[in-house]
This record gives sequence, structure tokens and C-alpha cells, in this order.
Amino acid sequence: MVVSRILKYIIAIAAAVFFLSALVVTGCGNSANSAATSQQNVINFGKYEAGVYTNDFFNLKVKIPATWSVMNENDRMALMQKAGNIIAGNDKNMQSALNAQDFKNLVFLFASESPVGAPVDFNPNFSIGAENLAGSPGVKSGNDVLLDTKKLLGNSAVTAEFPTGIYQKEVGGLTFDVLDVTLTMGKKKIQEKLYATVRKRYALMFTLSYERPQDLQKLESILSDTSFS
Repeated sequence: MVVSRILKYIIAIAAAVFFLSALVVTGCGNSANSAATSQQNVINFGKYEAGVYTNDFFNLKVKIPATWSVMNENDRMALMQKAGNIIAGNDKNMQSALNAQDFKNLVFLFASESPVGAPVDFNPNFSIGAENLAGSPGVKSGNDVLLDTKKLLGNSAVTAEFPTGIYQKEVGGLTFDVLDVTLTMGKKKIQEKLYATVRKRYALMFTLSYERPQDLQKLESILSDTSFS
């Protein structure tokens, strides 16, 4: 199912920040390109200005800490392509599915505590993506998205474990289904919290990637500064 494939991309992006720490990415900073139109009835990439990401289509507003780095579209695309290679491994079919156009159309925001490539042990990060459900009438909730994601992650080159079942949390007054994931690559373990809900026939997804409890607290503070109008 396409929806789970896209969520797997977002997981890969978050996981790849550590493993691609040697990657030199230019232009990381406090800017993000908007696309399409700002009309509320047409999906768009949203915009990032003065520490706030907004998306009129989803009536979404997210405050990002002033010291964090937000990738622009070109750098986000480059990282996603690298991340896709990591999660696909030697699977040719999965590699062919992981193409830049899919990323470009669906991943709106990638924010990390330090710029990508900074000499840190791990770089906690937060991302937002969405997927059109027009071709997936059976997907009616965030729970549906996460169940399929859980199944398909077993086919990736990254070892995934699920310490809890799917549960619900409220973000900005909207109910999200949540799945905890532990990703293992070699001796490194990365924790993920995947948030998914269905809004305007799109699967809207947040990914929190971290290693230490104190980093999770920082990411959850971003969620607490998220609102829907």
C-alpha cells in the first residue's frame, strides 16, 4: 500500500540523519520553500517563517525551537534519496519505488536539533508528511496506516521492533494513532514515534526520532506547540 511506503520513507529520513552524519548538506537553515497555492482547498507544501511552520490545507501550525535547523526543499530531497538507499538495501524493487518525486510531493518539513552533518552522537529530529488516500478507500484512520506500516517494515533492510501496540494521543486538539518503533542498524538503535491520522482524505503523519529520553522531551514539546484551527 502506498501510504505505508511513504511513512517508511519518513522513518528512513529520520534514521539516516545519524548514519549520514558525514554528508555535507548546504543551505540548512531557517527556510523552507512553499509550493502550489496557499488556498485551503488545494494541498500545498506550507511555509516556514520566523520559527513557525504553517500549512493552510491542514489548518496546521507548528512552532519549531529557535535554535533548531530546518532543511530547505533541495537539501531535504538529497537526504531523502540517501535515506531511501539505506532502508531499501539490496532490494531492487524497493529501490525502484524510492524515487525523488514521491518524496518531493509528500514530505513537508524536516527539523533537527543540529544541522545535518554536525559532529554529534545523535541528532533528534521531527518531520511531517502526508499521503493522498484517493486510491486507498480502505484506509480510514491513522490506525490503518500504522498497521500496514508495521507489516511492511518487516521487509526493509532496517531491523524494526515494536515495543508497544498502537495507541492514541491528542495533538493540537486532534486525535492521532501512535506506533513506537525501535530501528536497529548494526550496533545502533534509534527510537521512533510515528503519529498518523486521516484528515481531508489524506494521511497526515508526524515522525519523532530520538535516542535519549531527554531528546524525546524536546520533540514532545514541539507537539505541545502544534495546533489545528
